[in-house]
Amino acid sequence: NVIPTQVDAWQLSFRSNNGRDEPIAAVTTVIKPRGVPAAPRPLISIQVAEDSLAAYCAPSYAMRAGAIPWPVTGAVTSGAQFLEVQAALAQGWAVSVPDHQGPNNSFAAGPVAGRITLDGIRAAENFAPMQLAGEATKVGMSGYSGGAIATGHAAELAENYAPELDIVGVTEGGTPAELGALVDNANNTLGSGIVAAGIIGASRESPELAAFIDEHVDPFGRTLFAAKDNLCVGYSSALLPFVNLKGLLHTDGDPIQQPV
Repeated sequence: NVIPTQVDAWQLSFRSNNGRDEPIAAVTTVIKPRGVPAAPRPLISIQVAEDSLAAYCAPSYAMRAGAIPWPVTGAVTSGAQFLEVQAALAQGWAVSVPDHQGPNNSFAAGPVAGRITLDGIRAAENFAPMQLAGEATKVGMSGYSGGAIATGHAAELAENYAPELDIVGVTEGGTPAELGALVDNANNTLGSGIVAAGIIGASRESPELAAFIDEHVDPFGRTLFAAKDNLCVGYSSALLPFVNLKGLLHTDGDPIQQPV
């Protein structure tokens, strides 16, 4: 960091699961205020709205000293949302910022994002330098937009997937609660560029969806998806807005209503 901050930070690699409960490697950036806490320190897991399709867009890269600056890479949300991390640290809280899109950079794929979020909290609680109280740690989770996808899935999965965690509060904003409705709403609008990236990201965790798109997408759509395939949110969103997303998929009837 150019401006010194009185915190300690680490990147933790840990085992998680994808949406099909297959083992994957995952990463979270954990940060705490310097010094020994006078009382048990709470932990908040902040799911950044990465909304991107490449590893260099992830918060673990965007927050790292020496990384290419996020205004250059287009990882605008990963960089700007560090303000939320700083606000949490100013409260004396410990923070976990998971790369919740996983090793496939699967933007909008909620099941894998939720699991990585919860396993990132486990990793933080079990990392002794964080000076947490283990499973007795009070935990909060927060996410906006693409981060709300991860946060919402984590909240719903927690009871069965990570019942030992003491999650005391969850906040979500700009929540994409129904992805089909999101595609409908974004069709032919300014937001079609970022939602197209979400279609690509979701297909990375679903072989059935990937095969469906490959079978039905037209040549323009194939070119557009290829162009977005390795971009961060700033550039991906700006690339060809106002696109008829559903028109890119040639199916009998509305592609959103297809069983896949």
